[in-house]
Amino acid sequence: GERMIWEHCLLSLQKCEDSIKDILNTLILLAGACMIRKYLAWFLLDKTVSLEAADKLEGEINCLVKKIAPHSLTICNGFGIPERTFRAPIAGDYVAYNEGPNKGEWISSKL
Repeated sequence: GERMIWEHCLLSLQKCEDSIKDILNTLILLAGACMIRKYLAWFLLDKTVSLEAADKLEGEINCLVKKIAPHSLTICNGFGIPERTFRAPIAGDYVAYNEGPNKGEWISSKL
């Protein structure tokens, strides 16, 4: 199933607007690299991925994450993800958050 999804992503890349092609390409590469990392042991046993390539994989993933990071808000907006879900309320003032009943993460709005 994952291979079929990957192939569909590559086909979608060919058909997408030029304005989002670079971002979409980076996301597809990142997803593919993470999939390879997930099944790296199998790829190594099958000799599909060399030890040298496996050693570089984590660095490649980190580079892709750094490349896509500046576009993260644009990507979230494109999916319609509300800003209130971008961070947990406790990430602000920890002491103030725990002064009274906070009902977990549910402060003023439901996700």
